[in-house]
Amino acid sequence: MIVVALLLSALAGQPAGTDDRSAYDRAFEEGFRGAFRPHFIESCVASAKPAVAVKVDMTPICTCMADRMLATRTVAQLKQPIPADEQQALALDCIRAHPPQPAAARP
Repeated sequence: MIVVALLLSALAGQPAGTDDRSAYDRAFEEGFRGAFRPHFIESCVASAKPAVAVKVDMTPICTCMADRMLATRTVAQLKQPIPADEQQALALDCIRAHPPQPAAARP
């Protein structure tokens, strides 16, 4: 059976398992991107709370950052820490796009 797959692959000009591998890669990328967004937003909001003196809802800003990173970065880039200067520029852009609003008072 393996010999037949190898022969068919050779005739088609593709290595055996290429379609399976690319389908796996696409599924992995989709899964990673889907998990990245909520995880990043949660982590961003949690880390921003101690740094912000006034209670501000950081969710829109963190969501903006996650969405922009997903739109402009590969999965390999998303796995790496974002350089501080890029992170600051991204945060400032998102703050401009989503001016901070006071967090709703919780009972």
